[in-house]
Amino acid sequence: MKKIKINLKPLVGIDRKITVFPSINLMLEALDLSATIESQTSGNNLSSMENIKSTKKAFTTMLDFIQKVLNLSDKEMDYFKNHSTPEKVGDVLGRIVMVIRGTDPETVEKVAKKHELQQKAMSKDPKK
Repeated sequence: MKKIKINLKPLVGIDRKITVFPSINLMLEALDLSATIESQTSGNNLSSMENIKSTKKAFTTMLDFIQKVLNLSDKEMDYFKNHSTPEKVGDVLGRIVMVIRGTDPETVEKVAKKHELQQKAMSKDPKK
């Protein structure tokens, strides 16, 4: 499999391009992360405090994965964390996983634009 070029500007707002090799270990890490996120979103019977700790751990794992894959410095990661929402983290993670799975960058951008338009439409007040 060939290396994948990723433009960081639309993902994390940093004007840089990187190259990532979609290795087996990277794919396994992405699958583990997906399983962690899925376990958070499915109805579980944890106490409130356990649920908060579990959610924080999952979110930290997601941010660590993004930093590792995109090869972001701590300063760049701080910029991303200070200028992004949780939804943006999910969007970035989704794009990374799509690219790792072999989806071409043009298709990833089309899917992201479509998702963004759907989110805007859902957030509008239907009474207006």
